Amino acid sequence: MLHIINSFYAKKRSKVQALLPVSFQSQTIDPIHEMTCQIREMLGRQDFVQCRELIIHLMAEYPDSAQPHNLMGLLLEEEGNHSKALSHFRAAAALDPSHRPSQENLHHFSQLYHPGQGVFEDQDCLEQTDTGHCIICYDKDGIGYVCHEMPRQKFTGSYQLSVGKK
Repeated sequence: MLHIINSFYAKKRSKVQALLPVSFQSQTIDPIHEMTCQIREMLGRQDFVQCRELIIHLMAEYPDSAQPHNLMGLLLEEEGNHSKALSHFRAAAALDPSHRPSQENLHHFSQLYHPGQGVFEDQDCLEQTDTGHCIICYDKDGIGYVCHEMPRQKFTGSYQLSVGKK
């Protein structure tokens, strides 16, 4: 039985490897980074079928990595499946809370109106600015998180109050 499963995955691996250019097949530097670049290009060309195959391959090869789930979220968002995309961004954030691309995508695509594209890698992330205003937020289980608070602006104007309709 184990032989059948291994041969099945070997066939899948060879099929996915055939989709990649020769430079990506060697996987000498960082296979996740290399495939991320390839997937970014495929999403730009709207080649969703091959893109999905590569992402599923990445998920099988690196089950503990946040990046494949981040990429699947970006693919699903491109396809218009917003709720499933958010669940993959949450899965990526759960696997690695320090993975900035998935954190930014989760924040970005959770907004009612989100401009621009998603974040593929760390270099795509926005620069973090220190506002100096942080508070500790607690969830329902009593676990504390550092939350950034919007800086309070000093009120310089005046309010005009009215009573009733004119």
